[in-house]
Amino acid sequence: MMLGNFFGQMGDFHLTKYTGNPLGPFAQRGNAAEYAASEQWGIIGDHPYRLVVYRSRTPDPRHARTLDRDIEQQRRGLEQAADSVREQEFACEADAQQALEYWLETTPRPWHHVSGEVVAETRQARPGRPRKDPAPGEIRTIWRVRITIGAVDAARRQQELERRNTFVLITTVSAEVLPPAALLAEYKGQVHVERHFHFLKDPLFVDALYVKKPERVEALGYVLLLACLLYSLVERRVRAAQVAIPSPSRRVLKNPTGHEIARHLESLLVTRDATGKRTVALPSILHATLVAILDALQMPITVFTEPPLREPPRG
Repeated sequence: MMLGNFFGQMGDFHLTKYTGNPLGPFAQRGNAAEYAASEQWGIIGDHPYRLVVYRSRTPDPRHARTLDRDIEQQRRGLEQAADSVREQEFACEADAQQALEYWLETTPRPWHHVSGEVVAETRQARPGRPRKDPAPGEIRTIWRVRITIGAVDAARRQQELERRNTFVLITTVSAEVLPPAALLAEYKGQVHVERHFHFLKDPLFVDALYVKKPERVEALGYVLLLACLLYSLVERRVRAAQVAIPSPSRRVLKNPTGHEIARHLESLLVTRDATGKRTVALPSILHATLVAILDALQMPITVFTEPPLREPPRG
């Protein structure tokens, strides 16, 4: 299976007109994005691939804000480029017109309506107060380029916004095996795995910082991999049981992450009385949440107070 997300330069292939079929939302929250999909086929490197074009039916407002920042930045660049031409004086109208045409031809302006014209200005050749009846040669004419940066091209902006809300998944798996909805769910599911694996790729965790021999580095990697598996199982079971966990921001997390669950368990202390008996000490406000977490994990509270028995060494 080959699964990837790309848009833009994808080689030589043919895409038919986009006609998306609605797929509905892909999350449980109320403002979850809804998608529409269109099946395509393309040839990349002489090999046929299935291309599924997805477009969000609920545009991400972050894309609009980023696009508007890009447009505003380009407008400032256009104004600076236009000022360099506006400040010039030309002795004849033909030179000014040539400069205007060259600027319009060489300056990119994908978002704004830009117009320009050549205007004539009269100047007094001699300093001082102008005379009522100036002599010949005391008044001369110069030519300037006037460039106006107009409004944003709304059609171009909307087209770019739709492009930024569109992406393509490429795969060799047929639609019978993975329909568009299942393919998108498979792709979006990758982030949950990668989110837990990020620390395994960090040299700060798995490197010669703690162990120097290659085989020990490998063993440490397996230990962390098992810890990641346990971390994921804890998160999955607590979420399946719909255990809500209070957070420091005074919100209640209905889908807590493993990090939040571990943070909550860190508040637990094990104390020992004079007889050596161990008991769990926890603020009363957190006790109900702890019981719910342990019930979801099918673990008794004695896992914190009764160490497991160790088997004697063999032989």
